[in-house]
Amino acid sequence: MTGAKYQTLIKFGGSITEKGTLSQIMVLGESLSKLYQKEQSFLIVPGGGAFAETIRQLQKKYQLTNETAHWMAILAMDQHGFLLKQVIPNAKIIATEELITRRVQAPLTEVPILSIYAFLKKFSKLEHSWKVTSDALSVEIAISLKMSQIIFLKDVDGLLQQGKLVKRVSFENVKTLKHTLFDQKAIELAEQHYLPIKIVNGFYPERLEKALANKTFIGTEIYYNKNHKT
Repeated sequence: MTGAKYQTLIKFGGSITEKGTLSQIMVLGESLSKLYQKEQSFLIVPGGGAFAETIRQLQKKYQLTNETAHWMAILAMDQHGFLLKQVIPNAKIIATEELITRRVQAPLTEVPILSIYAFLKKFSKLEHSWKVTSDALSVEIAISLKMSQIIFLKDVDGLLQQGKLVKRVSFENVKTLKHTLFDQKAIELAEQHYLPIKIVNGFYPERLEKALANKTFIGTEIYYNKNHKT
């Protein structure tokens, strides 16, 4: 891993660009750029969003195998990255593998948006099916890059229980919540590698700033309970 001080992987959920207005997305993009210039401590992985949904439809129409659809969906995440480059000022697309092998000590001056296809093609060990979403792939990348935490930017405030926001929950207890925000593999991987998860509504950039600074934020934090024995 490079000597740069990247601590956080931010997964930019596809639902944000699908459901958000251009104005909302531009505000978030500007906020990400400003936050990065302050700390230069995070990397961005794009979700699949509408690009991946197109692959789902193509799979049905052309009877694509899961293997083919899997890699097309990962390329869809990379396509989403180019969209994000347009809405995040001073952003740059960088190959994940290139980042790992960089010899420089300082972080990039541009906001790094990871291009993940080549890296996952070579190193991913996850199942090639729709059971494994971009969230699980993002966790796998965060683990490979030795990140301290992963923040999921989504179009919701966080996990809910009986209609109320769950602010903090341990990995063992999150499994008891009924939710559709993650696939199970994302949770399992993060727990196995002691990778804390934060869920933040991307339409409220001020919440992201607090989450990055490890301050109290509106959202959900999933933490590892050191006293829990498996």
